[in-house]
Amino acid sequence: MSHVSPKAAFGQWIEDVQASAQLHPGVEHLESTLEHLRRSAVTESVDRQFAVSRLGDLAQEWPLGAVEILEYVLRDARWPELETLLREVRSGAEDFRHRDLARQVLEVYDEDWPAGEIYRRYR
Repeated sequence: MSHVSPKAAFGQWIEDVQASAQLHPGVEHLESTLEHLRRSAVTESVDRQFAVSRLGDLAQEWPLGAVEILEYVLRDARWPELETLLREVRSGAEDFRHRDLARQVLEVYDEDWPAGEIYRRYR
């Protein structure tokens, strides 16, 4: 069995969430993979700069599953560089849907996050 690099695993988990989000509504099918992403990010087993770049791409393109990935990881990571990017998207994106999605994800930076109750980890 070959070793998979942390960057490759992180990228694969993102792809897995996106594929699962297309097949299954709701987060119950995503949460175990989201947990792998979160753990990899907060323990820094994947290079932070790489993770910020990958998550930043999601925050600009908004593929299916991006909100869940960003919410789940950033609730614990709370990286200021992604908060800044999300604020820029919220205030300057041409597509109003992207502004709304950025606003939703930014709520993870608040002390109280009622929307987090959809995830088992954040209940």
